Amino acid sequence: EKNDHKSIALIIPRLKSPSSDVRKAATSAIKQLASKGDVHTILQLGSLLEHPESMVRKSAMVAMLSISEPGDPTATAVILKLLTHDLYEVRLLALNGLKTAVRPGDRDIEHHVGPLLQDGEVRVRQAARQVLDALGSAGVSGGVDVVARSVAARPATSSRSALAAASRGTRSSVSSAAASAPEIIDLS
Repeated sequence: EKNDHKSIALIIPRLKSPSSDVRKAATSAIKQLASKGDVHTILQLGSLLEHPESMVRKSAMVAMLSISEPGDPTATAVILKLLTHDLYEVRLLALNGLKTAVRPGDRDIEHHVGPLLQDGEVRVRQAARQVLDALGSAGVSGGVDVVARSVAARPATSSRSALAAASRGTRSSVSSAAASAPEIIDLS
């Protein structure tokens, strides 16, 4: 029976198992028992996304994404909250989850992801660029807006170069332009 929350509540703790087989079976069972967009289950899984063990976090994310449609407001809100987490691994997991959770062209996500272009961890910066590229159905002008909002009030030569490169290129050159002037990017 779909949305059998009592059964789902019994299965979710299995995502904490040290056995990958048990975690996979729990993820599969949750997918079978929960309906797409089941807010109650998405929130329960979201509570595991900050678990100290990375395998638990990953299993919870896989399970949550398996019952979410792209653009699901609950799943997206749960994931966005993680973008400011202290552990870079959690921020990275959130960005990778966003690649699946958001709809291409969802410009509301840009201001959440943009600050991570300055993250201290290179993998987080790369994932942030990938998410912004995936959101790119707004085209080059959307990417230029992200870079333009990023340029400090006192543009340096390198920031003018980055903005010029972004305005000439495609979404991927927008990412490259943002990466070429990280010292002047401020997306807050």
